[in-house]
Amino acid sequence: RMGLWKAGFEGVQNRPLIGYGLTMGSLALHDNSGNHSAIKSNRSNGDRSVSRTTLHNGYMQSLLDIGILGAFFYISVFFIALWRLIKRDVNREYAAIFFGIVFLAISNLGENVVYGASVYNAILFWCLVTFCLQLPKSKKSLEASVN
Repeated sequence: RMGLWKAGFEGVQNRPLIGYGLTMGSLALHDNSGNHSAIKSNRSNGDRSVSRTTLHNGYMQSLLDIGILGAFFYISVFFIALWRLIKRDVNREYAAIFFGIVFLAISNLGENVVYGASVYNAILFWCLVTFCLQLPKSKKSLEASVN
């Protein structure tokens, strides 16, 4: 996987800001003959085999697919959800949700776990994030901000 990630980093250098397009980041890994390479490809968007090749790292995949700008927002979702959960769950009622988000965020380093809304683990992650983002401020934090 290290060689694949190295090729991914080289591909990011070709299109750093906006990437290759959603699910098309693997274009950076193929040459025109379909061989794995970090050479730019002229494959058409109609070639479905391109989107099947993954980098086995959700963060690297986001860099290639949506570039630095998109990856910034993608990764921000992970941090904002955890931050909200930690700050607003003062009674520690949602330990399982915390574990789920941390587990999926870490496993996203070694596989495309949080990639699209087409597999269970990605759907679970986005449901957990949505839950965290809607958590109201706790009574304790509200009282502290008033005093």
